Amino acid sequence: MSLVNLAGAIHIDVTHQAGKISTIGIRSSRPQQIGKMLIGRSAGEVAAVLPALFSLCSDAHRVASIRAFELAQVASADHQTEALRTLLVDIEAARERLLRVISLTGVGISPAEVMRWQQTARQHVWRAIEHDNALTSEQKEQIFNDYTDLVIPLSIEMASDQCPWESPGVVGKFIATIAKQFGEVTLGNAPRPLLQLDDELLNSLSINDNFTQAPEFVHQCREAGVWPQMCNSSSVAALQAQGAHPLILRIMSLLHAAIDWPTHNNQIGHQFVEGAAVGLAHASRGLLLHHLVQDEGQVVQYRVVSPTEWNFHPHGVVSQLLSGVVVAADKVQALVELVVACVDPCVHSEIEINYA
Repeated sequence: MSLVNLAGAIHIDVTHQAGKISTIGIRSSRPQQIGKMLIGRSAGEVAAVLPALFSLCSDAHRVASIRAFELAQVASADHQTEALRTLLVDIEAARERLLRVISLTGVGISPAEVMRWQQTARQHVWRAIEHDNALTSEQKEQIFNDYTDLVIPLSIEMASDQCPWESPGVVGKFIATIAKQFGEVTLGNAPRPLLQLDDELLNSLSINDNFTQAPEFVHQCREAGVWPQMCNSSSVAALQAQGAHPLILRIMSLLHAAIDWPTHNNQIGHQFVEGAAVGLAHASRGLLLHHLVQDEGQVVQYRVVSPTEWNFHPHGVVSQLLSGVVVAADKVQALVELVVACVDPCVHSEIEINYA
């Protein structure tokens, strides 16, 4: 398999009939056999090739892979190194979430400045990891303070005492438009959240060869990403009490996640037996898993389960939110695009609306 154009795309076909979304088909052209490319390779060789395979969230993939190899070898990094790895993934996630917010709302933050911040912060952290050093207090302060300065335009709007849809700023106007356009649209129920490894997930991952293509448990999908992490927060609960529409709740959870650094549990993965393990990273779009089996230092099986595979499963969160939804024909395209943007695939998405 060539390393060129490996990302693929998500294709979403929607049929609108008799005033509602009657069917929704989701298929992926994302390559499903990437793990086969890694068979026979060592940990170092896998680490070298991953950035070419997963350029968008390369640090999250590298960290999940490193953790899987260490657990398989009954080894573990010290607390300092693991903390730096988590920070590295969080920096990448902050970049991705903030870029999504800018794309959605048009808030006055420069994408180029976001990229520069991430590159500088990333260099500090990687350098510390490579030299087995801790970040200095000055470096930590710079990373966090620079990010705080970066998101000031968003923080100012979010600090308003007004309801989000009543705020006069760019974000407030965007949310008010969404409330006016889709306030009468009732979405479907979302699936259960995917936040951490549990026995059900581990069992499915270890025995199901097709799990990476369409991950589910007993025909039940899960949702990964910002919404599962934020849906029980006090900020979301307050908006629910004000009667905010589910779409607005999802948008607001993304805005709050872009301002606040994420907090995670201490899970880094799981060892099945010696030589077989799963490593994880909390990437921007949710829980990322790298599952491997190795023999004498060489990979004999490798599987990657990305959050996009959960969220854009044929029966996943996008399908469940939109299937059967009553909506006017002239609003279908905008509704589907907004739901997809809120869930946020890690690859290009193509949407086709068919009017029956």
